[in-house]
Amino acid sequence: MTETTAVPLEVPPPLWRTFEDFLAGVPTREIRYWCDRKAVRANRERLMSGRPKEGITTSDVVSVLTGARGRCSHCGSLAVEGAPMHPETRKPLPWAHIGRRIGSLDHIVSRFDGGPNTVENLRWSCHWCNTWHSERMPARRTMGQSCGTAPDSPLTRREQAARPGLGRALVCLAAHSRWMPA
Repeated sequence: MTETTAVPLEVPPPLWRTFEDFLAGVPTREIRYWCDRKAVRANRERLMSGRPKEGITTSDVVSVLTGARGRCSHCGSLAVEGAPMHPETRKPLPWAHIGRRIGSLDHIVSRFDGGPNTVENLRWSCHWCNTWHSERMPARRTMGQSCGTAPDSPLTRREQAARPGLGRALVCLAAHSRWMPA
């Protein structure tokens, strides 16, 4: 019997350091194509939520991306890379090692929970935070590595709701615990 050991994936350096570098280095038509693919995916029928009543456009996705300046709304990572693919077969490759650099659309209120498929209900997110909601941590920029516990842990939901000056929206969000960091 032979033993197999997992070889850790080497984390490549980020393709872009800033949103401006991304805009300067990627042709506009490629950015629009990338955003178009995200719009098509957001408009698709889903197993548990069906086809959305509203459809978003490529321009909607571009506005969400540029409004966020390519930064994840949860952790602040620059998320403007595509998911890794095999260069010859174009099949998806493991992405966990760079998950915070892959950009994705995130519905604020999920379609499954009755949220609309509108630009007002969308935010830019890294693939990691969009996939692993429990690991959403403000200002956590680990470039795709596992989060663990942040040294400067965020306030609990209860502390955030009770803290003066955070506004009614935060108190409302705190009532829906899954939308707030633990």
